[in-house]
Amino acid sequence: MIEESKNLKVLYTGGTFDLFHFGHQNFLRQCKRVADKVVVSLNRDEFVERFKGKRPVLNYKERRQSLLHSEYVDEVVKNEQLNPRLLPLGMIGRTKTITNKWGLTKSG
Repeated sequence: MIEESKNLKVLYTGGTFDLFHFGHQNFLRQCKRVADKVVVSLNRDEFVERFKGKRPVLNYKERRQSLLHSEYVDEVVKNEQLNPRLLPLGMIGRTKTITNKWGLTKSG
């Protein structure tokens, strides 16, 4: 467990991380290079189905276990909803898709 302190750099990111692969691991490795603690907000199965139009291959519990076994992830939290004012690192490139699909504006 990482000791909490005022100077701790915490990086928050999120995603689905279905069928965990090298690209996921490389992304998380890069996150860990710039932070002391990496917290992953993992999308629930229902959220994935709403966002992508289909359920993930692996269920939430399986995807969570994959992430927890990565040496670059310190904590996994459940993503309950998308907050368009706070886009986790990794979703920045999907902003246009999100705003178009859900009728959001870039300003939130």
